[in-house]
Amino acid sequence: MDGVLIVAKEKGYTSFDAVARLRGIFGQKKIGHLGTLDPEAEGVLPVLLGRATKLADLLSEGTKVYRTVLYLGAETDTQDACGKVFAHHLVTSTEEEVRAAVMSFAGESRQLTPMYSARKVSGRKLVDLARQGIEAERGESEIRIDELEILSIHLPRVTLRVRCSKGTYIRTLCHDIGRKLGCGGLMEELVREESSGFTLREAYPLGVIESMKLTGHLAEAVLPLESILKDYPLRRLKASAEAAAKNGNFLSDGNFANAADDENGSLVRVTAPDGFLIGLFRKEGTKYRPAVMLLPDPAPAKVREPAPSVVSIGKFDGMHVGHRKIFAEMQRQAAEDRLKTVLFAFSDNPMSAGEPRAMLLTSPEKKLMAKDLGMDRLTECPFTDAIRTMSADDFLEKILIGQLGMRSIVAGPDCCFGYKRSGNVEMLRDRADKLGFRLTVIPKEIRCGEVVSSTRIRELIAKGEMEEAEECLGYPYFIRARIGYGEHIGTAIGIPTANQRVPDGKLCPPYGVYVSLLKTDNGEMPAITNIGVKPTAGPGFHLGLETHVLDGEPELYGLMAETKLLHFLRPERKFSDMRELKAEVERNIAEARAFFTERCKK
Repeated sequence: MDGVLIVAKEKGYTSFDAVARLRGIFGQKKIGHLGTLDPEAEGVLPVLLGRATKLADLLSEGTKVYRTVLYLGAETDTQDACGKVFAHHLVTSTEEEVRAAVMSFAGESRQLTPMYSARKVSGRKLVDLARQGIEAERGESEIRIDELEILSIHLPRVTLRVRCSKGTYIRTLCHDIGRKLGCGGLMEELVREESSGFTLREAYPLGVIESMKLTGHLAEAVLPLESILKDYPLRRLKASAEAAAKNGNFLSDGNFANAADDENGSLVRVTAPDGFLIGLFRKEGTKYRPAVMLLPDPAPAKVREPAPSVVSIGKFDGMHVGHRKIFAEMQRQAAEDRLKTVLFAFSDNPMSAGEPRAMLLTSPEKKLMAKDLGMDRLTECPFTDAIRTMSADDFLEKILIGQLGMRSIVAGPDCCFGYKRSGNVEMLRDRADKLGFRLTVIPKEIRCGEVVSSTRIRELIAKGEMEEAEECLGYPYFIRARIGYGEHIGTAIGIPTANQRVPDGKLCPPYGVYVSLLKTDNGEMPAITNIGVKPTAGPGFHLGLETHVLDGEPELYGLMAETKLLHFLRPERKFSDMRELKAEVERNIAEARAFFTERCKK
């Protein structure tokens, strides 16, 4: 397939990861992207397919629009929130001084390329050198910031919208603003809203793109070459000149059926007599020189058959003890019959109107857990209109068997799929012999006298009943997010905390204080966690987690961490002053220590 696909990249994976996944979806190797986005960045990622990859240089020249959060008072080696902190400073600037410093960067300037970037020096990427601790010589680049808008200031955070030229590093802009203010700064968040004229309004999340493939609507997401290049004048060849043009020869006015007086240096679209796009040619004097040839590859990619698999379908929210009985049977069958294990997980459509329901697991959490549980593949399918209206038979034959290679299905007794939930266990049993697949039905799991379900677990968590929720999940409920930067309220009262935000779409327990475990790559640490909006500190704080590790003060900034919530201690409340808050937190720390002492005895 040829054209441009506008991807709405989400947090948690690299631009390279997105391209790799799209190669699997489209079944073709010739795919590239315009403008790298880091794993924690999100937004517009234009992806070029097939012949469109030859337009990379042309399409990458446009401006970019970013929305970013600048955090003042800290500096890292990567100039963003993921790096190692090497300096903390007190922010003493006024809002007026911050505004003046920000706006001084509008217009043309020179910017030093950051070490953590994909640019190359002597054939090696700077980021690879930086990870080896090597500081390379690098020059400054000319950049242009056309628009610089301050959306909000809530110190130490400043939210900006930036329209800039190709090659501008927003993280370096944040770093430079911080340096100018004398307190340091870093890029805490980044969303690319526009890239070379492509906007978020026309972008598709990867899950939706995969859903469109499954339902046969993939081509609808791709902008064809003719649409992308429609602003260039069209020149149709005479039949006698077609071979010469395809061979990359220079052309003249006499070779066109619709010759015109094109300006010198201008680009024109050149098509065969039948309308097939051959390429872009540039007018040079009386001739047209080939600038970008858009001929197809001689050998199309081979379509690979799906590997034989054992499948289960559902939402799998929480991947609780009931789900794990299904997974265990899938793995038993996979080992016995040499099958792949595939989970087909329905999810809310991110492109539909309204707020999606908060879930026990975010998409990145679900992917990690599926991998940890030994599943070979997790296909998340947004509940689009095409999926919703697909008949149960089409879903079974075209998707489960045709695209997932299903040879066996393991299901719960309430399994359903297809239009108006018409597909169920009875239908699967009726079709099994005819379509050549095996059906295994796993009974529901009972815990604490009731059937385990995602709905029941969500209700338990909404009430703060974390122990019973853990019994049903098979693990403590957790919130996974990168440890970021707060307002140093805990440090000011002698109780430092690690700060995290509740990810979008994650079910948040009641605001309050919890006994917790903070898990990083270095292990688990006993802690207490406050979830809420910091009412004692004043208005305007976003919802987040503040976790105090009970023993020691480990360096945690920038790390990805899971905060496991073990036991609810008390609701969040506003105290009269910081001294009263500190006294209460110290009582909570004592309660948490007692909890862990008792836990060790069991």
